[in-house]
Amino acid sequence: MTPNEILEALATAGPGQFPREALIEAAEQREAMTPLLLDELRRQIDAAFAPALAIPGYWRHHFAIYLLAYFREPAAYPLFVQMGALPGDTLFDAIGDTVTEDFGRQLAAVCQGDRAGIERLIEDPAVNEYVRSAAISALTVLLTIGELDQTTLRGYLGTLANGWLVAAEAGSQDDPATGFLWSVLAQMAARLGAEELAPIIRRAYDLGLVDDLFGGGVGSFERAMALHLANPMAYEPLGKTGLPGHPAEELANWAAFRSEKPTARRASAPALPRGVSAPIRQARGGAGAKVGRNDPCPCGSGRKYKKCCGA
Repeated sequence: MTPNEILEALATAGPGQFPREALIEAAEQREAMTPLLLDELRRQIDAAFAPALAIPGYWRHHFAIYLLAYFREPAAYPLFVQMGALPGDTLFDAIGDTVTEDFGRQLAAVCQGDRAGIERLIEDPAVNEYVRSAAISALTVLLTIGELDQTTLRGYLGTLANGWLVAAEAGSQDDPATGFLWSVLAQMAARLGAEELAPIIRRAYDLGLVDDLFGGGVGSFERAMALHLANPMAYEPLGKTGLPGHPAEELANWAAFRSEKPTARRASAPALPRGVSAPIRQARGGAGAKVGRNDPCPCGSGRKYKKCCGA
């Protein structure tokens, strides 16, 4: 296949239409495909992914992201940061749960040790909180693969937490962090055994800044920290922490490409909540209505979606 034929084969996909051969060819023709994939991503970002969203079953932008991450292409890094900074749920509309499932790994793959763009996403309160969380997870990937040392990571998290707390205590109108992000930071601190962050996090719990996503409140944090300090071990982050693999393998089992008809239960179920891993993945084009973060959780708990299954 020529590069243009590959690009055309990657344009649309759907149930029973996974372009495995085109993805394999694209990877084998990396040098020729890279500028075409970058151009596709630039075009979509400049229009806030409107061209992709206007075409049913359009996937080229999505495949471009996975291929460029697999290539560890440094030219993709500013584009990834730019699309992460798009307003509201724009990126979720374009690539679905890839944001929470893989975007952190993808950022880590293309940054080539330059954390500045990742940190801009983390620190910008205007950025979607789930994108910011994904950017934080990019730092854990860099730690896991040896491109970031634990001392530097702990120092950055301390600076981040202290800044968030100072702003909260000053009654800033521009809240620099949501309760969800505080909970992510608290979990990371505990799993790192970063006891120097404990006073800040305790104060954040006292002020009601931390969402109790994992149950147990500050006591849960204290127990996790104590457990790590009593039994020091290598940092074990949650979720996937390796660099992205070949897209033909990473994407092959996605529900969006399954040819079998869904069962009655699947047909009536809502899309997978953001941040929830499952063997059958939901992506853009998957079944089910979109659930807003402030909507009642479809599980019937009575809590808001963002504080229940959407955590």
